[in-house]
Amino acid sequence: MKAACLILLLSLAGPSLHAAGAVQAPAGPQAAETVPATRVVDLPNAVLAALKQNDFGALLDSGRDGDLGDIARDWNENVVRAKVAAEPDADSEPATLLGDPMTYAWAKLQTDAGLELLADELQPLIAEQAETSIGKFNLGFGVALAAIASDKNLSAEQSMQLTQLMYATQNWTHRVDFADPQRLRRALAALSRLVRQTGLKRMEDVQSLAFEDMVIHGDTLLVTIKQVLGAYDLDVDQVLASVRVSELDAFGNQATLRIEGQVLGVDLAYQWPKIYTRGQWLDAERVAAEARHASEEADEDLEVSVEFADEPPPPPDAAPGSCSPGDDDDSEQTED
Repeated sequence: MKAACLILLLSLAGPSLHAAGAVQAPAGPQAAETVPATRVVDLPNAVLAALKQNDFGALLDSGRDGDLGDIARDWNENVVRAKVAAEPDADSEPATLLGDPMTYAWAKLQTDAGLELLADELQPLIAEQAETSIGKFNLGFGVALAAIASDKNLSAEQSMQLTQLMYATQNWTHRVDFADPQRLRRALAALSRLVRQTGLKRMEDVQSLAFEDMVIHGDTLLVTIKQVLGAYDLDVDQVLASVRVSELDAFGNQATLRIEGQVLGVDLAYQWPKIYTRGQWLDAERVAAEARHASEEADEDLEVSVEFADEPPPPPDAAPGSCSPGDDDDSEQTED
């Protein structure tokens, strides 16, 4: 699920995450000795291609240095343990919409009658939640615009893009009727097709699927996510088709990734400084922050060591056979 939303969310939220311009990661033995095995654009382009093609197996494989066979072997080794853990509990209470909504929904989506019942139960809850969420968004709209305009870490271009995106999001929330029961039924129908395709009566049994079956259903999962969002006028395929990933300022183990795309009709562009270390391309700012944190911890440990070394040594234990003044007094008293 997280991987399926990577490109969409990255193109949406990327400009607000970091300031514009490349960030130089701290020089160090590890960074200097690391030679990139891949280009910085390889992973995001692999993820993008997998999402466009609804290829769950390729999506899993895109984030690994090994092959898909390694993933399959690891998955199937865990299936036996998952089957044992997923044994039904005879004493468990029946799932309810409010108590265990996921398990309850899975059971209802098995049949047309259950789907209709679930839609009738969910519709007022979703309508109420949507009204509350949109109300909060509208109340904070002006504050959010002011924060964007005053953020010194944003370039003029980024500030303009985020402002346009805020207005586009507001227009979308006003245009789409989230209380529309037909939209909800379209979304639930897509989920129902996925549930029925698995042939599983319980959601817990997903963990017991063989890897080959999981990949097949994973392809359908990606399609289902797109259909659910499409029921509320969010065209994921259109967003993915607009995304372009390119490499800027590549030198040695440092590069800048540029991501461009269009969300809700707004053109977005984001530059993401990356550094190749520990065998993969990582966020340069995060690596730099980790290095600073490690350095601060090392300094603190050094200070503690110095303070401990400066403390006066404890008094030595009394030598064997020696007596303290108190002992003398006791001896005199005894003699008396």
